[in-house]
Amino acid sequence: MMAWLVLDAAMGVYLWLNGPSSVSRVLLAAGLLLLIYVLVRRAPSRQTLSWGDLAGVMAAILALELVARVVSPYRAELPAPTIPVPALAAIALVAVAGWFAAVRLGRPAVAAAALGVVLLASLAARFTIVAWDIEPGFDVHLIQQVAGQALLHGQNPYLTHVYAPGYPYWPLSAVLAAGGLLFGDARWGLLLGDALTVVGFVAIARNVGAGAMLGALAAAVLLWNPSGLYMTWQSLPEPMVIGLAAIGIAWLTAPRPRVALAGVAFGLSIATKQLALGLMPFLPLSRDRGRWTSFGVAAAVSGTIVAAFLLLDPSAFLGGSVGAHLVEPGRDFAVNLLDPLPGVIPRLNVPLVVTGIIALGVGLIVRLRWPDAIDGWLASSAALLTVAFSLIGISFVNYYQIPLALLLILVMVPDGWTPAPRVPLTVPLPVSQPEP
Repeated sequence: MMAWLVLDAAMGVYLWLNGPSSVSRVLLAAGLLLLIYVLVRRAPSRQTLSWGDLAGVMAAILALELVARVVSPYRAELPAPTIPVPALAAIALVAVAGWFAAVRLGRPAVAAAALGVVLLASLAARFTIVAWDIEPGFDVHLIQQVAGQALLHGQNPYLTHVYAPGYPYWPLSAVLAAGGLLFGDARWGLLLGDALTVVGFVAIARNVGAGAMLGALAAAVLLWNPSGLYMTWQSLPEPMVIGLAAIGIAWLTAPRPRVALAGVAFGLSIATKQLALGLMPFLPLSRDRGRWTSFGVAAAVSGTIVAAFLLLDPSAFLGGSVGAHLVEPGRDFAVNLLDPLPGVIPRLNVPLVVTGIIALGVGLIVRLRWPDAIDGWLASSAALLTVAFSLIGISFVNYYQIPLALLLILVMVPDGWTPAPRVPLTVPLPVSQPEP
């Protein structure tokens, strides 16, 4: 949880200062080192905290986030936002205080209602951002609008060129944008992704025995962090990537795992944005045949969706969604460890192949140090993605939201947890009595 907090603070400082800074980079480096240490050493503190203690920690972090949302805007771009996000954060902060009081007094229904207010306020904040805040200056919003319009007009979104090389995401991002445009703005679909995240987190927590309350708290922590609100404003598709992944993990952790449905959810997540591929390398590294099934279904679902658009125009598809990312130069606004002290230490340039080898290596070490269970896959995937993003020249805060979500889920899953096998119901047969 501490590693999560430091990494999230790095993203918060980045957004607050409207760009990379020495502070955000130091926090990113500290969070990454702490994360790797915890994941490799498997700190025993996770095993000694009770569910109630863990809920208290998450509620305290949530309160800190809400204080930050009250006193500072969720974005630094001018003009300053005038929408009521601080007021909604204040309402949520009061609800968190009510949750603490209800838990102390033993009023579970009141505590559940308080968490409901916190989550509804986070979704309401996103609603106000889309409905009333200024249009984003960054080009992703326009990219999504134009791609969605192309789909609604029966055209190939990969032939749009707001981003010069073409449409940079995978097909379901354009479908999501088109759905949002039916209601006037491509970003409306992102609220569905956030709602799926809440449902997925609550289901996962219930499945592993942590209880719905802890899942709701974890979802609130993720939804109220600065990156989440910023992604909605910028029209970045990670909310749907995370929401679908959470639903897939919920299927995997169900009392009777639905491995095929989990694979469908993972496949849809991958078909939304390429970053979801980071969930796949260590999923089949298990003696559990069910996760092999999920892996295969995910590959089939995502492959089918991608192929449908690839075959329309292979050159346009590959140029926009694959080739452009491989040759794009480092962004000045990227948040990573490649430029630790500008003007003092020359900027590093780690080739993509080397980055991949390092990230996969760290992820594999983590996977081998964890048990052959769901938490080992979550830990290794989070490590792989965080290391990769810290060494990629184009990383932005939305990238890190995916491993942050995985870490929050990991915190809820007990060490070595696997679904308990169902014991078949047996009905005793009548015993025949001997004839008198």
